[in-house]
Amino acid sequence: MSLEAPAPAAGPGLAGLDGPCPACASASVDEDGYCLSCGLRQGSARSGDHLEVDLGRLAGVSDRGLVHRDNEDAMGLRLVAWPDPASADGTGTAVVAVVCDGVSTVPGSGPAAGTAARTATDLLAEWLTAANPHAPAVAGGLRVATERAQRAMGAAPPGDPAPSCTFAAAVVTGTDVTVGWLGDSRVYLLGADGGMLRLTADDTLAAEAVRAGLIPPEAADTAPGAHTITRWLSPDRGEARPRIAVVPVTGPARIVVCTDGLWNYASGVTELAAHVAALPPGASALAVARHLTTVALRAGGRDNITVVVIDMPGRG
Repeated sequence: MSLEAPAPAAGPGLAGLDGPCPACASASVDEDGYCLSCGLRQGSARSGDHLEVDLGRLAGVSDRGLVHRDNEDAMGLRLVAWPDPASADGTGTAVVAVVCDGVSTVPGSGPAAGTAARTATDLLAEWLTAANPHAPAVAGGLRVATERAQRAMGAAPPGDPAPSCTFAAAVVTGTDVTVGWLGDSRVYLLGADGGMLRLTADDTLAAEAVRAGLIPPEAADTAPGAHTITRWLSPDRGEARPRIAVVPVTGPARIVVCTDGLWNYASGVTELAAHVAALPPGASALAVARHLTTVALRAGGRDNITVVVIDMPGRG
């Protein structure tokens, strides 16, 4: 990923030694842990290369991929008790999922993405706990969270470019999904009834060209500038104001929050849904996140991959 210049729970490494190679699915591994089919080193001694968090209906996987030296993606996941007036006992559980993708061309962006994801997740959890959240209140929390996350990233040494990252968050309160984003990390909605939506619109040069009518929509993910972001979090930027959308979801559904390391290989919502449909209907959120990560790895894994999945059971 590159920038448009303003004026210029831990899991196993990659596949784990007892699993198939994520790049070619071979089960043949030598005594040093290298795949005998494609040569990929299985497992990793570095804890950040592959992370998994499993909170039941909320789970995430972040993986270094097969090309990059470091994993500069980050994720924040939280289940939050909150007063839900629509529930039988007046209480409920809100869900917070945040994904940030550090800009690999700017030193320090990986740690900065981690700081941004943690800060935003903490702020959103506090925001939900402090008030009875309805859609406008959650939108306000997202705006505060991005501003707080940007300030927490820290300045670069004099003369160096400031660390930068994308931001995508999904907050589920009752049957509402509130999403906020800057950059090209995405949020998808996959309904159990077959309804499918992409809830975010990329902030990239190519996406801006589509919105201006300069190129057709089908070229947005492959045209020059498809990965040149036009909005992002960075301590040298001005006010961090995410774009926000609120979507009511009344039936069972899954929310997928991801970086471009996944959507590079499954951009369209129909394609993404088809990969999820390859799993049994009762697959857990963690199983879905692992499966989509493996899809990206097997397709080439040319970028860091982060996938967070939220199960929404629906409300009868």
